[in-house]
Amino acid sequence: MAGLIAVLGAAEQAVETLAEVPIAVPTTEAVWHVKVLLLVTIFVYAFFKFAWAFRLTNNCSILIGAAPTAPADPARAEAHAERVATIIGLAAFHLNRGFRGYFFALAALAWFLHPAIFTVVSTWVVLVLYRRDFRSRALRAVRAAEEAAPPERPARSGSHAPERPRNTFRLGFSSIPVEKLAPGIEKLAQIIDRMG
Repeated sequence: MAGLIAVLGAAEQAVETLAEVPIAVPTTEAVWHVKVLLLVTIFVYAFFKFAWAFRLTNNCSILIGAAPTAPADPARAEAHAERVATIIGLAAFHLNRGFRGYFFALAALAWFLHPAIFTVVSTWVVLVLYRRDFRSRALRAVRAAEEAAPPERPARSGSHAPERPRNTFRLGFSSIPVEKLAPGIEKLAQIIDRMG
């Protein structure tokens, strides 16, 4: 952005230099300023979208760290998971908007040369974004996975949990009282010694 603002001050030289490009349409300093200000606007927009997405990602990390520990009220835990999912979705939405700003900035760069090139590149950007959002292989893979196996809710620990493999074990720290950690680690060490 600083470079674009510096270019605003050198409009006369920039217009003269651009006039030497064979495919470029001659322009005035006023039009040059409008084109540069369009790019500045797009980059400022993208910056704020990226910054907000970054902040939402940090908020999501905090929410994950503040998740209810077991045994928690299932309704409370599910509501918390919904809040985390909403924040993640918003972060992805704003990140996507920031990326789109960069795509359209590429199209706006073409305007410096010729309005027809600007139109062609803008159309190309829209088609690329459409394909990525609605026709991509990644989207087909996600849809195929959803159709093959609907998402399952994670099993809750306790008597209703499904049978787990016997060749694994799960360590938990946040839900275990501190006074039980040391004896548990000692038992694990004894089991590992017997196995070895």
